Amino acid sequence: MNVLRLLVICWALVQVDGAWNYRAMFEVGGDPVPPRRSLNLDRYGYRMLVRVGAAEYARYDRPIEVKIDFSKLGTPDESFRDADLSSLMVVEDRDGQMSAVPFQFDPYDDSSPRSRSKGILTFIMEGLTGAHEERCFYVYFRLPGGADQSDDVEPQRLVRVTQVAEHKGQESFRIESTSATYYYHQQGAGFATLLDRAGADWLSYHPGVGPESRSGSGGKYRGTPNMGHPEGYCHPGNAVSDSRILADGPVKVSIESKSNDGKMHCIWDVFPRFARMTVLRMRTPYWYLYEGTPGGELDVDNDFCVRPAAGGYAKTLLAERWNGDIPSSDGAEWVYFADPRQGRSAYIVHHDDEEVDSYWPMNGEMTVFGFGRLDLKKFMRTVPAHFTMGLVDHTEPSQVKEVIDGVFQPLTITIEPPEAVR
Repeated sequence: MNVLRLLVICWALVQVDGAWNYRAMFEVGGDPVPPRRSLNLDRYGYRMLVRVGAAEYARYDRPIEVKIDFSKLGTPDESFRDADLSSLMVVEDRDGQMSAVPFQFDPYDDSSPRSRSKGILTFIMEGLTGAHEERCFYVYFRLPGGADQSDDVEPQRLVRVTQVAEHKGQESFRIESTSATYYYHQQGAGFATLLDRAGADWLSYHPGVGPESRSGSGGKYRGTPNMGHPEGYCHPGNAVSDSRILADGPVKVSIESKSNDGKMHCIWDVFPRFARMTVLRMRTPYWYLYEGTPGGELDVDNDFCVRPAAGGYAKTLLAERWNGDIPSSDGAEWVYFADPRQGRSAYIVHHDDEEVDSYWPMNGEMTVFGFGRLDLKKFMRTVPAHFTMGLVDHTEPSQVKEVIDGVFQPLTITIEPPEAVR
């Protein structure tokens, strides 16, 4: 690495306070991103405008998901049912300056050309978007027989998934993103490892016990979301489910898991800066757990957790047990676990509100936090349900809360009919 490149990398790291933006320099895995080429947009036949409003919350590198059915976009005289989806490009218009943004289109059904016209377009609203700000994006596409595609800009890869033959005792999916690396056990349907950019593991699952406690709190009890006991759903190390990849990037990796008994069905969507779980079916009652190691190991005298409380926030060291219903904060309940030495936190958001939540440290080796848990009792019954988790380079409540709001609060999205490119 030459000196000039090193200086550029350091500059990129301090551009946004607390939110390192490697994407300006690297793809996942450290591959250099080629410089953006000028866009030859008049080669496209059509475009449609997507307006995205941030509503009341600031956003940073926010993924935008838009359901599109090309077969219903046209008129009786002009159909887009056979739109050439391989020609798609998403471009942002900022004061007349057009720039390509990372995106992907995932059809609901890939079995035929006609069924592929329906799906979800996901793109990244890059950088900071202020509260109440609106940004404009164009989705460009062609019909079959359009212009040559040799000069099309390839979307930048921000997440990458690979299959690993064995990780801590089980075949796994490794998902690399700009903020973290995840290892997901395919039969366990749960995360065994969550590595931050410094290499610290915030879960630290392994199929053994602690060297001193001789308890699973030192290994096999760890992981997330660990949703069922004694059923064993969504827990690394277990073998009661099967998983498959639904989407493999470049801006979203989606994994579907189903239990062998047919009573659990969930989908994880992993984006560059966070992961979102959708519970589609679950034996009730259930809970959602974070049983892990903040910053790589549980330090009960220095690490702390923060959650909403009447009039503000409740902040407690991880040595302190607590239980009770976390108050809903702007429509959801959330908690985060902070390692002040690293200046980093792991947050978890429950998009709904249940009646009881709890935390305690087990043997000084792992956290035992649960949405919808008190002792060994499970309380959550809402299905479908949604959860979001991520790592953030902050530990102060106001800063982490801003990130949490930015990733889960709803946006305003409007789509205008396609127009011919002139």
